[in-house]
Amino acid sequence: MIERRTAGFVARFLQGVSFVWAEGLVEVPGRHEGLMRAFRSGSHAKIRSLRWGGAPGSQEWYGEEGWGLSFAML
Repeated sequence: MIERRTAGFVARFLQGVSFVWAEGLVEVPGRHEGLMRAFRSGSHAKIRSLRWGGAPGSQEWYGEEGWGLSFAML
């Protein structure tokens, strides 16, 4: 769940999800493997914030260019 705050976006894990990889989607190299590693790490319950834009931080659970889910508190 993502909640917008003055300082940024607070995030927390609610439950497991399923991804359906759509036909026609431009494949980003490493995306599928990166998501699998992130979920298998078992640390998703520690997610506390969403990075929207900017550079990746050192505490990210998973991220890509332009966004990331982080363990860092706002």
